Amino acid sequence: MDKFLSSNYISKKYGIEAGSTVYVVREHLYYIPGDPIPRQEFCIYEAQIEYFRKGGYTDFKTKIKKPALQNNIDFFKLTDLDNNFVFSDKRSAALFAKDLTDKFEARSYRKNCPMMRRTWAV
Repeated sequence: MDKFLSSNYISKKYGIEAGSTVYVVREHLYYIPGDPIPRQEFCIYEAQIEYFRKGGYTDFKTKIKKPALQNNIDFFKLTDLDNNFVFSDKRSAALFAKDLTDKFEARSYRKNCPMMRRTWAV
């Protein structure tokens, strides 16, 4: 695959380029002291686009800015931007995280479990 930092096509069509900030929705597991079962939540992380790759389709590499997660690198298809786990604005990412949370809590095996944390609501 050919790496390229930016191109006029990507900038014009999608409004992003290398160095742009995107928001990634990820599943996060955490423990509560005294409870042996891990809890799940959906969090939003700020990430920076490092570069684009062009092959059968165009994708891009993101790196999360949060210090504890600095080595978390993801690759997303350019067509997934603003659709699937990666968004160009915080509001869209929060709405997607809310949708995931609502769907997960609605499953039958979650009925007797406490509600999930909603860190994205802030």
